[in-house]
Amino acid sequence: MNVDYEIFENLNESISEIPPGSIISKTIYKSENHKVILFGFSPGQELSDHTSSANAIIHIVRGKGVIKVAGDTISAVEGTWIHMKPEIPHSVNALSDLYMLLYLFPA
Repeated sequence: MNVDYEIFENLNESISEIPPGSIISKTIYKSENHKVILFGFSPGQELSDHTSSANAIIHIVRGKGVIKVAGDTISAVEGTWIHMKPEIPHSVNALSDLYMLLYLFPA
């Protein structure tokens, strides 16, 4: 059977539980030109300031957090969507259980 698509009927069930004090990541799609990673953060967990060599999109699927991008502070909630060019400093801090999709596209 040749399948020309991939489906997750419920991304929220891809990471069923986030242990306290943890960040979980799961690559859900990878190709030559794209990579998509689902992150689950427990409250208070963070990815400190860093950069990426790729174009990146952060998409908050569920929860609340604070995202800093190029010095700006963004209150992130379900539906927040942020595009970043390569080498833009950013960080993520979870205020609740936070589920985030990270899309990476080579520059």
